[in-house]
Amino acid sequence: MRGQRTDFSASQDRTIRWRRAGMVLLTCIPVILGVTVTGATADSPTRVIETTGGPVRGLSNGVVNKFQGIRYANSTAGANRWAPPTAPARSSTIFDAATPGSACPQQVNQFSAPPPFSEDCLFLNVTTPAQSEGDGGLPVWIFIHGGALVTGAGAGFDPSVLASTHKIIVVTINYRLGALGWLANPALDGNGIAGNYGLMDQQLAFKMGS
Repeated sequence: MRGQRTDFSASQDRTIRWRRAGMVLLTCIPVILGVTVTGATADSPTRVIETTGGPVRGLSNGVVNKFQGIRYANSTAGANRWAPPTAPARSSTIFDAATPGSACPQQVNQFSAPPPFSEDCLFLNVTTPAQSEGDGGLPVWIFIHGGALVTGAGAGFDPSVLASTHKIIVVTINYRLGALGWLANPALDGNGIAGNYGLMDQQLAFKMGS
C-alpha cells in the first residue's frame, strides 16, 4: 500500500462522494479512488470494487466494511532503503483486502505491533460504515499511529466504532520506523532528506490522490 478525492459507497449500488473535511479529515488514499461498494451480509466479502490501484475486495460484518493491507507504496527494502517512497503501478489482479499488511521492522516490547515485520510494509487500511444515509458524502479521517516513531502499526487501531457511530471513513497507515525511517547520517544526505523517510511515507499516503 503499499494517500483522495473520490467516491466510496457502502450502500447497495450507490456511490458516495468523499470530501475533504479539515486538517485531519483531509482526503482519501489513491487505491480507493472512484470506487463503488455494494452492500454485504455479515462476515462476508464485499463485492469487487474498482480503485485507482486496481480491483479490491474487502470484508463486511454488516456494521462496517474493512479493506486492509492495501499497498500505497512500493517495497522500501534493498536498493529502496533510505530512499523516498514511490507509488506502485496499477494492478489488474483482484486484491483480497482481508488482512493487514506486515508491520514495519521494530523492536518487540509491550508497545510494539505483533510480528511478522517486513521492510515491505507501506500498507493502509480503510474502514467505512456498512450503511450510509444520503449521498452528500462522508468525511475521511487519516489516522497516523503513535509509538515514538519506533513502534506501532496502523492495524493497531480499530476504528470500527468511530466509523459506524460517526459515519466517517477512517484510513490507518504504516510508515517506516526507527533507523529505517528516521536515520539522519551525512552518508545518506545526498538529496538533503536524511532522517525524514518515515515522514515522506506519511506524506505520500496523504498525497496520492490529490
